[in-house]
Amino acid sequence: MSRQNIHSNGKSKRRITNTIFVESATASLTKLKFMEFDYTQLIYLLLLLSFLVWQYFTKRTVKYNKKTQLIHLLDEAERVVSKYSGGSSGVTLSAEEFHQDLKISIQKFKSGDLSQLNQFWIWFAPTSTWDDFVGQKGEELGNQIFELIDEIKKEE
Repeated sequence: MSRQNIHSNGKSKRRITNTIFVESATASLTKLKFMEFDYTQLIYLLLLLSFLVWQYFTKRTVKYNKKTQLIHLLDEAERVVSKYSGGSSGVTLSAEEFHQDLKISIQKFKSGDLSQLNQFWIWFAPTSTWDDFVGQKGEELGNQIFELIDEIKKEE
């Protein structure tokens, strides 16, 4: 082989290599076009994600606040009923017995026993156990507790 043939063979190989490289680079650029971001869409997606996260935590906070408020009202009800004695209401024979049952249920509820909501709902329903023992003096407190329990039960 002559020197010229070897030299021309080398150029041919370079051309092939250069052509492959250019084709490869073109294909990569085409792939990158698919990966380009439209920043307005990205901003909308981030706003949507932020809204969903905010909504999730807001609902959890509201639910938590309602339970905290209920515990506060139940503690107040327990203090009020502790001042009463005697009487009767359905199954409960005296205000002292109701006080003890209420105190135990409040402790269970504070420790996470949500089934106590059903018992509270029955006790604080209008014209129920609470009204029988406390009467008109505790009517407003009983109604607040009942309405709050009703809201919490609807959310769950």
